[in-house]
Amino acid sequence: MVYPALYSAHRMKERLYISLFIYFQLFFLNNSYAQHIPDSLQYGLPTFELISEKWNVDLYSTTSIDSTPVLLKLHNRVSQGIRQAGNNYIRSYGPGRLTGYSIEGSTSGQSLILWEGIPLQNPLNAYTDLSLFEYASFDQLSQSSNSDFTTLGNGSMVPALKFTTAMPKAKKSLYAAMELGSFSSSLFKVQFEQISKKWISKTTIGNQSERSDFKYTDLNGATRKMNHAENQSINVQHNQWIAHKKDQYSSLHLWYHNSQKNLPRPFASVPSKQKQEDEFLNISLKNQSLLWKDTKLNSFVFYQINSNYYEDIDAKLSNDNRFQNIQIQSALAIRSNIKLGIKSQFVQGTSENYETVKGHFVQAFFGSFSDNTLLQKTSLSLGSRLELSNRFDPKAGGHLNIERSLNKENRLVLNAERAFRYPTLNDLHWSPGGNEALKTEESLGFRFKYYFKRGLSSLRINTFTRHTNDMIIWIPSTTFWSPENVQRAWARGLEMNGQYIKIFNQFNSGLTIKSTYTKATNLEQINPLDNSKDKQIIYTPLYTGFYAAFVSWKNNQITINQEFQSKQFTNRDNSQYLDGFSILNVRLSKQIILDKSSWNIGINLNNILGQDYQLSLGWPMPRQNFQIQISYKTLSE
Repeated sequence: MVYPALYSAHRMKERLYISLFIYFQLFFLNNSYAQHIPDSLQYGLPTFELISEKWNVDLYSTTSIDSTPVLLKLHNRVSQGIRQAGNNYIRSYGPGRLTGYSIEGSTSGQSLILWEGIPLQNPLNAYTDLSLFEYASFDQLSQSSNSDFTTLGNGSMVPALKFTTAMPKAKKSLYAAMELGSFSSSLFKVQFEQISKKWISKTTIGNQSERSDFKYTDLNGATRKMNHAENQSINVQHNQWIAHKKDQYSSLHLWYHNSQKNLPRPFASVPSKQKQEDEFLNISLKNQSLLWKDTKLNSFVFYQINSNYYEDIDAKLSNDNRFQNIQIQSALAIRSNIKLGIKSQFVQGTSENYETVKGHFVQAFFGSFSDNTLLQKTSLSLGSRLELSNRFDPKAGGHLNIERSLNKENRLVLNAERAFRYPTLNDLHWSPGGNEALKTEESLGFRFKYYFKRGLSSLRINTFTRHTNDMIIWIPSTTFWSPENVQRAWARGLEMNGQYIKIFNQFNSGLTIKSTYTKATNLEQINPLDNSKDKQIIYTPLYTGFYAAFVSWKNNQITINQEFQSKQFTNRDNSQYLDGFSILNVRLSKQIILDKSSWNIGINLNNILGQDYQLSLGWPMPRQNFQIQISYKTLSE
């Protein structure tokens, strides 16, 4: 069937070819000389440390002093990696299906997703589907300790999730990987790396296929087998770094994705055959220039075009959604402690549920100041951000961050932040139900953190509290749903993250333990019949936990990890809920080093106890399943 999307596959490929042509003209025909350079825009997010290089094989989850990074090796699915990355929550509809992310009791729309340092919030519904982020297409995933609203904006009320691509180290390298596993799943990835006199480049091509044909227990307690829910996708990413001359760098990042899904509902009361196609192209051009002594200009231009088509064959319903997202930002970095910037963003969307094409323009101004010399062993950072919109009243926010080093091993951090988030295009214009009178969500949050680090061992304790006013929720009426500013939410909690690693000559071991407590409640009634006041916000588990223990010797490693999650409520008055669960996983891996290449073999045994569980109501997750991975990489020349 040909989907009636405005941006069909051939149009997207045509845009891809044009973009590549322009790219070749800009970069491959210059006289620049490449060297190992930092990415020009890091937004001050903590640099994470990859301690897995300290031993022979792999450790896929580690902790640094300021963030919790996850090394996205082949065996780590994005949703699985994020669940293990700290105080966060993944709402998944099964392998290859819709996957949402939230942290610290926030909604998915309040959580910021970054690709190569650029915000990726969906302007139609603010929901970023992480099932589109194939783990084969990224090198690293990190979760920052602060949201950095001052610089990023875009409704970043909670710490950001960041996907990045590591710069090549070898002059020329080839990496190939293959995975086969349960549910007819397969993955193929080829990656080319090259460092020459004119450029540093990395190109990745990945293809993934998966079919959710596992057994589960239905609502009546009977064992059933899920109808085939298939997912086919392809990812192409190209990353290029250029050093023009001293302190003048450029980088270009391109990402093309296409996926088709067959999505029958396992618990549907009537037959339901659903199909979905997603296609997008992201292009980012970043640059750093030295204007004069101690003053640098960091800039980026980002263009995103996205098409999503959904069809329910049995219900004879379909929806075709498209949007464009353009962001242009420039920031002056003066003496490394003063930052002044300006950002323009324009989003435009069309939908079968919009009357006409809709758009939104935002002009932002931001600045920040940091100082490490005001007080001994104390650093201070403060900043503000002003946004002007063609749809809403001007809004201002900002942050205050104080860090105190007690000694080399202990540190305290106090962070205060005021943030806001505009209604989405769907909130405003969806027909029927859109509400153009909606106000902007606003939040005030505080975090107090304690860090301890000695060698490769560490402990992090984070307490947080955040009030959100004018929260937008969709409320059912007689015939349709409509959004309103009716909720005040209070999220507070505690996160603990500890890691102990012991390294010997040929034998290494380690243990990582993480736990969270998140109390997120509604503070007021929607109407006299509403019983949600002081109740836990839906799909926000009160407790989560995770531990991973590994042992490695020579080129072999065994890792055991277990996830815990308390029950989560599925309605506002907390009368219905999904049971909590515990999932036990085992991984075996081996590395074989040859003359100029490295082979890695891994076996994942997931949910080995056969736990029946759900992350979203009506969508069961797999019982026992496995994956086998084989990867090849040429070593540095």
